[in-house]
Amino acid sequence: MTRISEKILEILKERGKMLKDELVKEVAKETGKEERIVKAILTKMIKRGKVRSSNGYVYLP
Repeated sequence: MTRISEKILEILKERGKMLKDELVKEVAKETGKEERIVKAILTKMIKRGKVRSSNGYVYLP
């Protein structure tokens, strides 16, 4: 797993359900990566079933 995906999972475990844009901004800030890169990795994680998405929110399955 990449550092970004690990950070996504870590934040979701700590905070629970979050708005997708809010999560992307937080992860980008903490990792120093661009938001577009974080968003791309998050989209892959959703497609692979590692996180779920509904009505603009993301959460752990």
